Amino acid sequence: MSPGFQLVTQEYSDREYWNERYAKSDGSCFEWYQRYDTLKLVINPLIPKDVPVLQVGVGNSRLQLDMAQEGYTSITSIDYAEVVIYQLQQSHQQYPQLQYEVADARSMPQYADSSFEAVLDKGTMDAMACGEHAAADIHDFFTESSRVLTPGGVFLGISYGSPKSRLHCFMSPDFGWDTVLYTIDRPSGPPSKGASCADGKQAVISGPFQPEEALKLLDTDSDNVHYVYVCHKR
Repeated sequence: MSPGFQLVTQEYSDREYWNERYAKSDGSCFEWYQRYDTLKLVINPLIPKDVPVLQVGVGNSRLQLDMAQEGYTSITSIDYAEVVIYQLQQSHQQYPQLQYEVADARSMPQYADSSFEAVLDKGTMDAMACGEHAAADIHDFFTESSRVLTPGGVFLGISYGSPKSRLHCFMSPDFGWDTVLYTIDRPSGPPSKGASCADGKQAVISGPFQPEEALKLLDTDSDNVHYVYVCHKR
């Protein structure tokens, strides 16, 4: 594993681990990090509801379902774990605005250049960061994400990783991105139940922080916030 990445568990970067995990589940959702009712404070101002959106590493999230129910008209969600894609296809047949496809975010030849105006990632980069080839995998992921984005499109990456361990991943000139950072309060309860913030208060979103500012102010991982990396393609 490359320097700068914290090992959580290498299983998180393994396709078979995820297929087995989803095969043993009852098909219910599990929301990593944040729910849409909080993330929409960042998502809605940046992503119009009538543009094509790609969500990578969807897992058994309901983020895309919540977005569709609030008016988003075209969301393609991918995962390399075919078990969960099949589950989602069966569960959401009544939502024509939601498409589910088996695909690996590191290589997406099925999508043409400039196919999407937004790419959403909630934890995929963090899972890749657990693997043996973390730096190469993340670089390939971001290269492909940039390729399928339209000029002026936006990549949103939600992560537990602070700028000290993650920001450099977004800064390669290969991607052609201008990056800023937000923080958002962590929920107070188990992610599977999509808990709201402590004491039922509205989550506090701070930012945007420019890269140099973020490195100075947010230099360590925090148990209190998640990090939202917002990258606009030039």
